[in-house]
Amino acid sequence: MHRYLSVDVIDKFVPMMVRRHVSEVARSPRGFLPAYRLAGGKHSALSLAWRAKREGFVARHMAQVRASGESLWDYRGFPSRRHLALIAWAYTPYPDKIVALAKRFS
Repeated sequence: MHRYLSVDVIDKFVPMMVRRHVSEVARSPRGFLPAYRLAGGKHSALSLAWRAKREGFVARHMAQVRASGESLWDYRGFPSRRHLALIAWAYTPYPDKIVALAKRFS
C-alpha cells in the first residue's frame, strides 16, 4: 500500500492543478478526491474499489516514471504535471518535501 497524503496537503496543490489542467477527472464530483474528502481523509473509510483504483493509478504512473527516468519536479522546483496527478490521488514519493512545500502556500 502506498502512503496517503492528507486532504489538507492535497488542497494546497489544487489551485496549481487547476491552472495546469491536471487531474480534472480525479477532482470532478465523481472522482477520487471528493471520495477521499467524503471519507474524512481516512483511507480506511474509502471503499475497497476506490483503494484498488488508487493503487492501480499510483502503480501505473510510478512504473512509467521509473522506466523513463522522469523527474517529478519542474525546473522551478514545483511538482511536475504527473506529480500533481499523483498528489490528486493522495500520493507522492516525496512526502516530506511536499508537506514542506504545502506549508509555503499557507
